[in-house]
Amino acid sequence: KEGDLAKRHSALVCTEALGQVAREIKMDETLEVIDTEMRRQTHVLANAMEALLGALYMDQGFDAAYDLIEKLWDELIDTFTTPPQDSKSTLQEVVQKQGEPLPQYEIIGREGEEHAPIFEVKVTTMGQSATGKGPSRKGAEQSAAEEMLKKLK
Repeated sequence: KEGDLAKRHSALVCTEALGQVAREIKMDETLEVIDTEMRRQTHVLANAMEALLGALYMDQGFDAAYDLIEKLWDELIDTFTTPPQDSKSTLQEVVQKQGEPLPQYEIIGREGEEHAPIFEVKVTTMGQSATGKGPSRKGAEQSAAEEMLKKLK
């Protein structure tokens, strides 16, 4: 199904997947950055992986980039025999089945150091709210959606 394919695609190109592949090829050990701790951060590794693939594509063409992607993502692709379902998508489906408006997410707090923030997000839907924390806005939204799903059960 097209929807299942889109979910698989999103999971394979998200920051976490790119960072995982970068770690598997030891990019975190070879990446040169001013702050050595930065090279271990998932979003930095994901950006570096995107840059590597883009450079390979520009220099060697589509076939070379495709071959590398196929090789590096082979094991990761096999983990998605069924489409992944994240908490935000599940919450949205639950809410839409009830004919309610989409959940609203709001950042209500941020703490921690600049290079390692912790976000707090509130989700509101169906007359209820829940909060969640995470190392990114997206992660905090997922956490809040997960808490809301627990409330709605």
